[in-house]
Amino acid sequence: MKKEIIDDIDIAKILLDPKRKKILKAATDVPLTVSQIAKKLNEKPSRLYYHVKKLEEIDMLKLVETRQQGNLLEKYYQSNLSSRSFEIENGLLIKNYNLLLENYAQLINSGLTKLTDSYKNPDKETASISVAYSKHTNQQWVKTKYEMLSVIEQSIQYNKIPSEELPDDHKEKEDYVYILLSYKLTDKD
Repeated sequence: MKKEIIDDIDIAKILLDPKRKKILKAATDVPLTVSQIAKKLNEKPSRLYYHVKKLEEIDMLKLVETRQQGNLLEKYYQSNLSSRSFEIENGLLIKNYNLLLENYAQLINSGLTKLTDSYKNPDKETASISVAYSKHTNQQWVKTKYEMLSVIEQSIQYNKIPSEELPDDHKEKEDYVYILLSYKLTDKD
């Protein structure tokens, strides 16, 4: 899987917007009209047309079919996100770190909330956390980071296997997020 480098803050904002993430998730499995997406999200269609247009402009939603229904033309969209991997370009991170860190913090806080729920209800694990310490040179750290990302990307490729080809206990596919945070420990840590 090729990793796409995001070097435009407007595209980064689109990808990090919570409503747009919900739209992409809603239209992942089957093509949907804006009205069908709105129904899934308990929204008014008029509140989604702008977001759908923006997602279509950056190729995150694909127009896959149009159907004539009387005088109306129904457009069916499907998410183009599940088989893609993104990294925000360093220069963009430096210029817009407050906005981007706020969105990353939101993802991490959601994960920590789910981790707390998992500890309270061990029968329903919805999150896990692992911590590993090692001694590396900077070059070894960079190599390790990319190897871990590669494993995650391979897992994403495995998820594209049709569910009927998977063992019975793996048929129900759900959405997951992987957050890889690694950093150099200092005396302050």
